[in-house]
Amino acid sequence: MEIRPLNIFQRCMRMWDEAHPYNAAQVMQVAGAADVSRISAAWNQVLEAAGLGNVRVLGRRFAYETPPPQDVVVVHARQGHTEALAEFITRQMNLPFPDGPNAAETGRPAIGLTMPFRPFVLPANGTHYLGVVYQHWVADSVSLRMLMREWFCRLYDPGRLAARPLHLPHGGLWRYFGPGRSGWNLVGGALSVLRSATQFSHARRIDKASGSHQVACSLHHLPDGMVEALLAVGRRWRRGADGERGSVTLNDLLLAAQARACDAHGAAPRRVPQDLALGTIVDLRPMSAENLENTFGMFLGFTSVLVPAGLLPDRDRVLANIALQTARQKNRRAAAVSMLRVAAGYAQGKILSPQRRAAFYRNYLPLSGGGSNVNMNRSWAAEYHPSPLLDYIRVAPTGPMVPLVIAVTTIGQRLSFVLTRRASLVNDDQGAQLAQAFIDELTAWSNRG
Repeated sequence: MEIRPLNIFQRCMRMWDEAHPYNAAQVMQVAGAADVSRISAAWNQVLEAAGLGNVRVLGRRFAYETPPPQDVVVVHARQGHTEALAEFITRQMNLPFPDGPNAAETGRPAIGLTMPFRPFVLPANGTHYLGVVYQHWVADSVSLRMLMREWFCRLYDPGRLAARPLHLPHGGLWRYFGPGRSGWNLVGGALSVLRSATQFSHARRIDKASGSHQVACSLHHLPDGMVEALLAVGRRWRRGADGERGSVTLNDLLLAAQARACDAHGAAPRRVPQDLALGTIVDLRPMSAENLENTFGMFLGFTSVLVPAGLLPDRDRVLANIALQTARQKNRRAAAVSMLRVAAGYAQGKILSPQRRAAFYRNYLPLSGGGSNVNMNRSWAAEYHPSPLLDYIRVAPTGPMVPLVIAVTTIGQRLSFVLTRRASLVNDDQGAQLAQAFIDELTAWSNRG
């Protein structure tokens, strides 16, 4: 049993886990009938080969232990398959993992030993969904996609397994992405954190506390082919301010659409003109000097954009403003620098009660929403789509800082997103209106393509 350090983001996530399960999920839709016994056997082989299983936390360190065989849960749809999947995922996102930080919700004592993965299969009329709900602190989205890759290949292409063994990291974020290792310096990073505190002082805030952190999830698909139209718009667009030029990214378009959707239907009030802030989760691996391609762990940072209130009515100006911010953030390695912001938030959160901690985070980083964007066409999944891999779905948690998160996934010509929202802050009607507004914004942009 090799003991490894918890990095600062993992420690922060485990602290958030104390208030409400900080779970995430990934799902593949695969053609053909589900063979549950084969699916379960393949899942257990994946865990064994990767050295994963029960995870034991020892202070600021953790280790995996060999688990007993795990059964894959079979989900039976009593309504449409998309609705059944969303309902099951919603329950799972609110369900604590036994013996984890939030084990008190299960009525069992915490012993620091958890199986952090819950695999499932949902049969669906000639296709089936294979998915894993997981404690987010053990793995980032890239790592889960590695597990999903191994699971998929053991079932459908076993000849592709031998050359890609997974391994665990040997250090934390500082080792791989600290000053000097990923293009930023400590003084400049510290100053940027101080500047952001001032910039966000004018952002709109959620003005009501909620005793419930329960979330609800909904799954949405955009028309096939829209992603190409959006990319075409991005290639032609010019940022056009302060002498900076260049195409905007798909992620810029997604952020612009989310900003306007949250402005109209989000949780934060719009009684007076106020700036609106959004956060984006970023995979740090490309910034590392070391090859982390098959390293299973948690390597996430985040960035945030602040859209001035006066721009929000104008779709074009919102996009131009966001594109400028994200371009500068890439140049300044803002995602790697965010470990300083995480560390500061963790230090403050540890000395507060769970109730005061929630209020602190709402003010520390007053975000109206969060986003995550993954292009599966740049991954193993591309060669198996559209057959037998029909679709790929990702689900992200909200946590204490954001009332809602939109997780966008592209595979082939399909662009889908899952909206996860705090139900006490964004109700069913608001959630439906926000999702539709997000779609309408992207549709308006794609029509220019």
